[in-house]
Amino acid sequence: MTQRPNFLIILADDLGFSDLGCFGSEINTPNIDQPAADGIRLLNHHTAAACSPTRAMIMTGTDNHLAGVGCMIEFKQNENGVKRWGGKAGHEGYMSQDVACIAEILSDQGYFTAMAGKNRSGILACDRLTGHPPVDSNVHSVYFLVVATISAGSLYSRTGWQLILLEGEFFTAWMGSGFISVVSEPNKTEDPEGFYSSDTYTTALIDYLQGRSDADKEKPFVGYLAFSAPHWPLPAPKTVEGLYKDTYLEGPETLRQRRLAKLIELGIIAPDVVPHNVVPPMVPEWDTFTPEEKFKSSRAMSAYAAMVHQMDVNVGRIIEFLKKSGDYENTFIILMSDNGAQGAAVEARPHMGDKI
Repeated sequence: MTQRPNFLIILADDLGFSDLGCFGSEINTPNIDQPAADGIRLLNHHTAAACSPTRAMIMTGTDNHLAGVGCMIEFKQNENGVKRWGGKAGHEGYMSQDVACIAEILSDQGYFTAMAGKNRSGILACDRLTGHPPVDSNVHSVYFLVVATISAGSLYSRTGWQLILLEGEFFTAWMGSGFISVVSEPNKTEDPEGFYSSDTYTTALIDYLQGRSDADKEKPFVGYLAFSAPHWPLPAPKTVEGLYKDTYLEGPETLRQRRLAKLIELGIIAPDVVPHNVVPPMVPEWDTFTPEEKFKSSRAMSAYAAMVHQMDVNVGRIIEFLKKSGDYENTFIILMSDNGAQGAAVEARPHMGDKI
């Protein structure tokens, strides 16, 4: 019998189209670039325009409306959102039990399943708002983030939900028969043993795969590594951020032109492409910024680059583990972003109201 392949799905959060080296970036991403060079870069791949709908499609293989996540549940929490989406089928804001999760389907086919990272498919949000219990997803091992920051995480077993020490506030989790709240200390000292989402999630997934029983190691696996990077609020290790401190001092337009030139050189876009003007209203041109504003803007971008850089480091860690375990050559790796770079502060106002 031919050995069945493993699957590893790696998901970045709000990663821009040209934020990886293999797509024209100045950010150092060799661990992602090499598999891209050995495999296929998809140049006409489309996602949903927002986080939860894309994740629902990944987890179910269906249209996000069929999965119940036609919109993010936050979009329904103001008057405009209620008028637009309230009561509409397919816009419940959480994954419907009418669709099967990929882990359920592959587990039934003898796969070992494991997930680490950001869960943003609406399950926990609907728990808190409606008391709707989590979908039994058949994932054997899960360590995941509850919300779209680096604040909290939880561990899922087949018997219930349990929160794990992550960062600094109270959070609620489903425990089968009720809810619990947990508080933990934030990692403010850059302790390498402390929590940093990209590192912690990767360690968790490696631990799950490494810790499989002998019986489970005989099974193919599907792993889902969902980074919360490079989603704002841009928490980057200072040692990595320093690598990019002088990279963005000339401003966004200079960077954009460099990336466009690189995209043309790589054959990703045609030489005659005319880029759209991306400077939105209410945001001044770079040349009108004060020195302090330019410094803060370039510093934010260096932190963003450091988050992408550190995500790549962790992709390298999981690839190295697969090579050492002998699984690499039989593992189908998919790396993608849930959507493009976050830039919705102005555009989201009609939907989000004051909740931006």
